[in-house]
Amino acid sequence: MRLKQIGNGFSPAALKNMESMFDRHIANLMGSMEKHAKNGTVLDLKQALAFYGYDITGQLAFDHNFETQVMDDPDKMPPLNDHFFLGNIYGCVANLLPWVRSWTAWLPWVQKMIKSRVELTGVAAECIARAMKRHDNEAEPGTLLAALIGATNPDTGEKLTADEINSESFLFLVAGAHTTSSALVVLLFHLLHDKEILDKLIQEIDTALPGHEHHIYPFKGLEAALPYGMACIREAFRIHPTAALLLPRVVTNPEGAQIGQWRVPQGTNCAIVSTCLHHNPDIWGASHDEYDPSRFLAGSERYNPAYHTYLLHFGQGNRQCIGRNIALMSVWKILVSVLKNYELELVDPDEKFVMLEYGVGDKKGPLNVRVKRRSVEARE
Repeated sequence: MRLKQIGNGFSPAALKNMESMFDRHIANLMGSMEKHAKNGTVLDLKQALAFYGYDITGQLAFDHNFETQVMDDPDKMPPLNDHFFLGNIYGCVANLLPWVRSWTAWLPWVQKMIKSRVELTGVAAECIARAMKRHDNEAEPGTLLAALIGATNPDTGEKLTADEINSESFLFLVAGAHTTSSALVVLLFHLLHDKEILDKLIQEIDTALPGHEHHIYPFKGLEAALPYGMACIREAFRIHPTAALLLPRVVTNPEGAQIGQWRVPQGTNCAIVSTCLHHNPDIWGASHDEYDPSRFLAGSERYNPAYHTYLLHFGQGNRQCIGRNIALMSVWKILVSVLKNYELELVDPDEKFVMLEYGVGDKKGPLNVRVKRRSVEARE
């Protein structure tokens, strides 16, 4: 029922009204890159993308700008990884809640999580109350908050309560801010570590989007215009999915289900971790640990038209991640706008990628780069 109420707020059509908001926060990101380019200083791209992800998601969820990109202070960011980690620990012993929460509440890092959650919840409540009062139950157009306030169940006409809006917004902020930035870090890490792939992508971008009239490129048409870009994005989602959670499904067939050599009876919960599926050599071959966008590029030797059906980074079916369109808008716009305007050079080109898992994935350590403005001639 909830999906019916809020699904339209996450649709591609709804994103058209939100794009100017993305542009403002991407402008802040590129302003930071410009500063480092002029000063010749090293930029931690992972931190910069984390600031962006938190700011844009807070704007969409709460109609509130946290301005972490402006403040450029990591201490202003909530400990999102710890939120995921604590949630997964509690989830493993869900039958013991709320006792486990009481037993662990004295731990310093748990107290830090609780304080952070209370602060974020307070911000959400204030923003939602202000929006509902100011606009008679209609927030400013072009935000997820507006969509949540205006959402109705198509079957009953029922609207979300203030508490339900608060809960949905908070969940979207915590889940969406981190996963979007982490996915961009994975993508850019692998592109910057393979000059041949990066050059091919930049050539495609420059050919499809000649000139330099757009500092930040509009989302419309990018996927169709940049098939190699799409292959690069899909391969990044495959090799290091940022959401590596169990997504349980119940076997409903009275006769059970045959999964490999196992006969699984009706009523059993079954799940698979996306990382396992994305690195199954029976599907991807012995090169499954290699970042190779040609897997998803029609006409290449490794291409298989069925490959995209094996991607589980957003889930599958009618229970896919509801925020996937919002995440993809950020990924596409930042990828194209950054590569069209800047050259990025790794400080440590020999670094090996290590993904830390907190329930969602996060690259270990910073992604330090040197930034240089691309010349006009190079972009023509």
